[in-house]
Amino acid sequence: MTDTLTPFARRYGADSPLAYLLDLAEQAAGPTEQEPRDDAETAAAHHTYTAYPSTLGRAVDASDW
Repeated sequence: MTDTLTPFARRYGADSPLAYLLDLAEQAAGPTEQEPRDDAETAAAHHTYTAYPSTLGRAVDASDW
């Protein structure tokens, strides 16, 4: 994944609370590429089984997603 934000020049002290928070945010791990795909798969299955329980809900097996 490419970075969309460009780093900005620090206009605050290295020991300031803002610097501490920004360092924490930089180290925090974001979601992997697979996590949003898994969420979309779960949402699609849930919608299919609740909106179309008598048709697609019966025709599509949960393992087909």
